[in-house]
Amino acid sequence: EPWGWIFSQEDEVVSLVVEDNLSGISLGTLFPTLSGTASSTLSYEESASPRSGVATLTFSGDGGRVLLDGTSLAVEDAAGNRAETGALAAYADSNLPEGARSVAIDTEAPRLEVTYDNDDARNGHYYNRARTATVSIDESNFDLLMAYAPETTVLSAFRDGSEHASEELAAEDFEAVTLEDGSVRYQASLAIEDDADWRLESGFTDPAQRRSNEYESAFVIDTQAPVIMVTYDNDESANAMYYSAPRTATIAVSDRNFSPEL
Repeated sequence: EPWGWIFSQEDEVVSLVVEDNLSGISLGTLFPTLSGTASSTLSYEESASPRSGVATLTFSGDGGRVLLDGTSLAVEDAAGNRAETGALAAYADSNLPEGARSVAIDTEAPRLEVTYDNDDARNGHYYNRARTATVSIDESNFDLLMAYAPETTVLSAFRDGSEHASEELAAEDFEAVTLEDGSVRYQASLAIEDDADWRLESGFTDPAQRRSNEYESAFVIDTQAPVIMVTYDNDESANAMYYSAPRTATIAVSDRNFSPEL
């Protein structure tokens, strides 16, 4: 598993067989010690013999974390004798992927949104001022992506038909923003300033291998006014403004986005 984490796409369940040869045990004598942020429920089911059963810890909640080094379970028999599992990480070598020491619950696919500070389009998709694109991400484990895979590309900006991105936003460019409801959203901005035909693409895969929604947009930045030049085929004048023969004026327009129909 990447970075010592298990990324679970559903609730994570830890089951332990509990036995006592004399007085037996019950749910009331189970004492979990929990480390992390995941919600948890504890249940116990007796086997055919009242002196043994299975204790089950269920961890849930998108974005919940379980730190196995600090999570354990203790149990007492009816006589008050106590036994402890010790840290659940000790069981990792036989029951978990090698190197796994923590669990992250990830039940929701990432969601991203791209907004702009300038939506004043002319003739469909032309803009006469720069635009800043802001990417907002709702993903419970994006902080782990930032920490362990900071180079992960989230948004790419392609210029003038190039197959190679001219500008990019990676996971390391984002910052956590706490919303009014207490939830966390991750945001980063990219300024699109140069005159060019731009194509923006955004999307990424979270640590649990869930793919976000895809975003794509194409637009043109054109901040330069057209340049007009007028030339004549006859410059032979009398008194600076009188011509004895017809004149043909040739008008030349220099503009990267010139449109004759306009």
